[in-house]
Amino acid sequence: MVDATRIDVLKRTLCFAAAMAALIWQPALASEKLVVMGHRVHQDTATAGPTGDVTMEWRKAHDATIEWITLGNDPLRERLFRELSLGETAVNIGFVLNAWATPKIAGLLTPLNDHLKKEPIEKFDDVSQQMTKAMTFGGKVYAIPYRHATQGLHYNEAIFKERGIAKPPATVEELIADARKLSFTRADGTKVHGLVIGAYTHQISLLRAMGGEFITPDMKFGGPEKALVNYYRTINALFKEGVLPEAMTTFDQNTPLEWMSQGRVAMVVYPMARNAQLNDPKRSKYPGQIKTIAVPAAAGSGQAVAPGIFEFWAMAIPANAKNKDLAWSLIRELSAPQNTVREALAGNGPVRATAYDDPKVREQLPYADEERKAFLNGSPAIPAFDNTAKVADIWNETFQSAMLGFMSPEDAAAELKKRVSALLP
Repeated sequence: MVDATRIDVLKRTLCFAAAMAALIWQPALASEKLVVMGHRVHQDTATAGPTGDVTMEWRKAHDATIEWITLGNDPLRERLFRELSLGETAVNIGFVLNAWATPKIAGLLTPLNDHLKKEPIEKFDDVSQQMTKAMTFGGKVYAIPYRHATQGLHYNEAIFKERGIAKPPATVEELIADARKLSFTRADGTKVHGLVIGAYTHQISLLRAMGGEFITPDMKFGGPEKALVNYYRTINALFKEGVLPEAMTTFDQNTPLEWMSQGRVAMVVYPMARNAQLNDPKRSKYPGQIKTIAVPAAAGSGQAVAPGIFEFWAMAIPANAKNKDLAWSLIRELSAPQNTVREALAGNGPVRATAYDDPKVREQLPYADEERKAFLNGSPAIPAFDNTAKVADIWNETFQSAMLGFMSPEDAAAELKKRVSALLP
C-alpha cells in the first residue's frame, strides 16, 4: 500500500514539473505593442484579405503586436477625440474620416513632415494629392490617406434595354434626358423611377456635373450662382415629373441601393464600391446587369467626367501618443504600393492611382477605369472646417425646399448663399 505522504509529494513534484515545462515552452511575448483605433473595415482590409495579413511580416520584423480597437463611425469619433484630449493616450494610430479633419482637430495630431522626410513613404506622389491636401494644414501633413469611397453612377442595363436606350449617358444632359425616359409604370402597377440621389454628397455630385459647386477648396461659397439656380430648377422639375421618387426625403442610407436592386429605380448616384452589392444574386433581382461609370460631365465642359466626390479615411498619430516612430513605421507599411493593392483586393478603395493597373484589382473591379477617372478628378463634397456639419444641414434643408417647391430656385440659391457664407472661416 502506497504511503499517502509519498502520493502528496509526487503530486506536488508533477505539478511543479508541469509548471516549469509550461514556462520553458511558452512562446516569447512581443516586446512592443501598438494600439490602433478605427472602424472594423480598417482591421479587416489590413489583416483578413484574400492575400493574407498585410501586417504579419511587419510584426515579425519589429517584434511587435497590434491591438485593434474598432467602433462604428459616431462612437469612433467620440472615443478618438476623447483620447486626443487626454494628457497621454495609449492609442498610437487613429483612423480619421476626412470630414473630421478640421484645423482644430489637426492641432491634436502629430505633424508628419519630419517622418516623411526621414523615412519617406514609398512613391508617395502616387497617393492622391487631393486627399493628402485635405489632411494638410499650415503646410503640415497630419494624416496619410488609407481608404476612399468615390461617387459614381450605377445604371440598370436591363431597364435601359427595356426602354430602348442602347448605352449609358455620356453627358449630364443625357443623364437627365435618360432619367425621364426611364421613368414609367409597369403593367403590374409598379412605378419605376429614372433616378435617385440620396445623401447630400450624392446631390452635390450632380451639381458639380452641371457646372456648379457648393463650397470651393479655398472656403468660398461656390458658383456660379446661375448653375445653382439651374440645378434647383432641374431637381424640382424631376421631382414633379415623378423621375425622382416622392419618398426620397424619407430615404435612409440603404434605401437607394434597395430600390436599385429591386428594379424600382434605373439609375442611382452612390459610391462605386457598392457595385458588388448591387450585383449580388442574394440581394439583387438584376445580378450582373448593374453597371457603374463615373458621373458624366456637362456637354461642352471639356472634361471627360464630372469633378468627382469622395470621402476617405486617413491614418494619424495622436500628438499625445507614445512610440511615434513605431507608429509611423506601421503607417508606412500599410501605405506601401504592394500593400495598397492587397488592401484593395480585401475591399479597400485604393488611394494610389497605380493600384488600378493591377490585373487582380481590374478583375475584381469591373469599373476600375471609371473609378480612377472620378477619383483622380475628385475632392471631398465639403472642405473640412469647424462648421462643416452645420453647412451640410443647411444644404439638406435648402435642397429639399427647392425640390418640393417650397422655395423658388432663385430664393433657395439666395438663402443657401446667405446662411452658408455667414459660417465660412
